[in-house]
Amino acid sequence: MPKMDALLAPEARQTLEALSLSRSPASAGILLGHKRGPRFIIERAVPTTAGYYPAQRTYLRLSALFQEAVIGFFSFSAEAGLAKLTPPPFAVGKVFLCLKSGPAGRLSFRAFSPDYPHRFILRPVRMATVKGKKP
Repeated sequence: MPKMDALLAPEARQTLEALSLSRSPASAGILLGHKRGPRFIIERAVPTTAGYYPAQRTYLRLSALFQEAVIGFFSFSAEAGLAKLTPPPFAVGKVFLCLKSGPAGRLSFRAFSPDYPHRFILRPVRMATVKGKKP
């Protein structure tokens, strides 16, 4: 299996940084973009609900609303909780960003891709960002 990686576009990073300033650890949502080969290209982040994953009915409605552009999920909840959680079937093959606000408001993140070879596992995903222009 090829190594997965994810590219975080400036608009998506900006949204996630703005959410991190709210100091609400329950912030979560969906990631929009597309997949090219083994790379997730994350173009936008849309806050939706607290927790790790939306309910299946909500996910299906969001997926239709954004014309099937949902490529993943994000959460400011603790990463340890994600490892104990069985992802819903619709999360397999997508990217999941665990986010944390660090010192001086610096955003840190780890990315995973839920998979199901024989049981649910979280495969690490390497992250890259595109530098945006400063206003």
